[in-house]
Amino acid sequence: VDAKLDLDPAKSPEIDAASAILMDSERGQILYQKNAGERLHISAANKIMSCLVAIQNSKENLDAKVTISKEAADVEGSVLNLEVGEKYSLEELLYAVMLTSANDAAIALAEYTGGDMESFITLMNNKAQELNLKDTHFTNATGLYEESQYTTAYDVAMLTKYAISTSPQFSRIFAAHLKPWTRKNGETIILTSQNELFFSYDGVDGGKTGYNQKEQQTAITTVTRGNQRFISVILDSPETSVFADSLKLLNYGFDNFRKDVLVHKNEPIGEGITIQENQINLISRIDINYTHPIGKGYIKSFEYNVVKSPTLPVESNEV
Repeated sequence: VDAKLDLDPAKSPEIDAASAILMDSERGQILYQKNAGERLHISAANKIMSCLVAIQNSKENLDAKVTISKEAADVEGSVLNLEVGEKYSLEELLYAVMLTSANDAAIALAEYTGGDMESFITLMNNKAQELNLKDTHFTNATGLYEESQYTTAYDVAMLTKYAISTSPQFSRIFAAHLKPWTRKNGETIILTSQNELFFSYDGVDGGKTGYNQKEQQTAITTVTRGNQRFISVILDSPETSVFADSLKLLNYGFDNFRKDVLVHKNEPIGEGITIQENQINLISRIDINYTHPIGKGYIKSFEYNVVKSPTLPVESNEV
């Protein structure tokens, strides 16, 4: 079932970022977009995909110990200064990547998961293809700049939507904004998310930031209030605007949209279908929710598709 939004462009926020999108996390409805299909180099997308692929290929056994290699210890952007031969759990490395964008941790988890970097990058691109991210291509696990690597605001939002809806482990790590980290000398530090909205905006339950150049910053944020959860993606924003742009998008979403039930559970949809002169009702087995602009007359069009008509006899639970 698809219901297209009839949006009022006059209410849309003005943002400084080169590209952005605001998406409903349940159905993937686009509530705002600016150049959302433009291919850009977005390092935060690599970190999200790397964490997701590592979690899924570990079958969510995050206690496994990972040994730090020379390649991991020597990589550019080595935030934690990991040393060759040290051992950390996969879970510890995942938190380090998500909270601090530590490239040394990203290389370590990639080598452990894929066996080697080339195989891990193949896993990343295979997952992008599986999710139909048509404008995304990865060439490394860290997000360090390479000309042939790219993604879009739309693809990043869809990747985030998939990750938070299918992996409880990913969601837990994505939602963290503080995490103790014990160095091998016994010193404990606090890994802190660089997404400032965790500490200033009500309802933030996920976030990631990143950049290759200071004046082209990324902020990915999920926020839940009541029965609504939005995904905000800001790409290539000036450093001074990246969180202000995020606030504009999120405020726009919560101020102008609400979620209701479009089709109720066990409610017939449309006129049904005819099979051998028998009229058959199409029934929804679940409540189908829909995010819409606040006010009346919000449905522009309503469509449903019958993928394959069954033959008689038809059971009540047949899809």
